[in-house]
Amino acid sequence: MKTPVRSPYCWQKERFRNPAYANSGESGIDGSDKDHAFAICSPQQFNLLGATSSDWGKSFKLADNIGLGLFSGTTYNIIGNAGTPFTGSLNGQDYSISFLTYTGSATDDDLGLIGRATGAELSRLHLVQPEVRGDQNIGSLIGYSSGGSFSQVSIVGGLVQGNQSVGGLVGNTSASIQNSFVNGTQILDRGTPGSWFGGVVGLLDGNSTRIKICYARAEVKASSSLYVGGFIGGELMPTTPTVEDSFAISNVQGDDSGG
Repeated sequence: MKTPVRSPYCWQKERFRNPAYANSGESGIDGSDKDHAFAICSPQQFNLLGATSSDWGKSFKLADNIGLGLFSGTTYNIIGNAGTPFTGSLNGQDYSISFLTYTGSATDDDLGLIGRATGAELSRLHLVQPEVRGDQNIGSLIGYSSGGSFSQVSIVGGLVQGNQSVGGLVGNTSASIQNSFVNGTQILDRGTPGSWFGGVVGLLDGNSTRIKICYARAEVKASSSLYVGGFIGGELMPTTPTVEDSFAISNVQGDDSGG
């Protein structure tokens, strides 16, 4: 078997073998801020984050491409939930996370790479072929985010499926999103009437939301549902978000289709 190519950092000290995070135990590393962020070199280390709620307020960075294909069904540990949202930061350092799969039931909410976040900062992170299914607040990156910021994030391929607030990037959010895109992703309902399906965002819920320099090339198929858009599904009134220098070139099917 060919040895997988790993980053020099992850090879040094065989950090990818560390059962905790890649640099756990090294001098000054405690995840307290970006300068002391925990590094992640393997899928097992990334899945550990989802299993360790006491770390959901800390800073992390990817040190290599991460393939999550060994986790199927519901074996991937979702990061953040309604009781304990993710409040930290994750810098992808332009590495990718591929083949995230989470097959939730038609009653499972807040699903994505990160399920629920408050004030989180995500940057330079790229998801390839994610597949996430659930009920409400379903997104490739984040299911539900209150505030926070996402920058230089991309979603390529894959699908997101749910009943309400379903987006290629994020399901339901009041975060700021900049320099990000969704390309070739399917956003689907579950065959029953739902609402708020969008190429990038399902539902915008916050006056502070600002979206700048983003685009969607997606397939949004929610033929039995309301508030379906190539870029944004809808806004929770009286929300007045700001959208600048952004566009969608998406195939949209829905009972009430928009932009």
